[in-house]
Amino acid sequence: MHKFQGRRGSLMIDLGSAKNFKIQNLTDEEFRSLFLSVGPIASSKIVRDKATNYSYGFGFVVYERAQDAQRAIETLSGLQLQNKRIKVALARPGGDQIKGANLYVRNLPVQWKETELNKLFDPYGKIIQSRVLIDLATGVSKRVGFVLYDTRDEAENAIKCLSGKTPDGCTEPIMIKFADDNTKK
Repeated sequence: MHKFQGRRGSLMIDLGSAKNFKIQNLTDEEFRSLFLSVGPIASSKIVRDKATNYSYGFGFVVYERAQDAQRAIETLSGLQLQNKRIKVALARPGGDQIKGANLYVRNLPVQWKETELNKLFDPYGKIIQSRVLIDLATGVSKRVGFVLYDTRDEAENAIKCLSGKTPDGCTEPIMIKFADDNTKK
């Protein structure tokens, strides 16, 4: 379990999700200062590759008081930081049950957004986060998405029920597999 996950007042911060467009030049001190503006912090960290120092695009903050964590969600989530809007949410507790709960989905209809993706995957479990990748130069869908479930069992059920199926309104079957785990790279 990551030492930040599951602690009272623990937040997970998404520092921009588009591949190759994550906030890379934010220092740990700048990150800490941003969240310190809400209340006293016990610890904070941007998660980086140990060898290259490359940011994986997310971090953790643990506030001394749980109410400060809630206030950070309300005041900082959606904040424009450099070229990205950050997402601030409570960190999920760690453990084997939530590992491997992220799905990679391809062959999505070009017009689909997160709303349609969620509608298709929602019957199979609690969706923590979803994303349809968009080409930043053209604004057109890459026809690829990610769905993060609360547990691996929910993700496995979605794969079993949906992979290779052609959803209503689609012209080809969607393909689903477990997403690569960036923390192992």
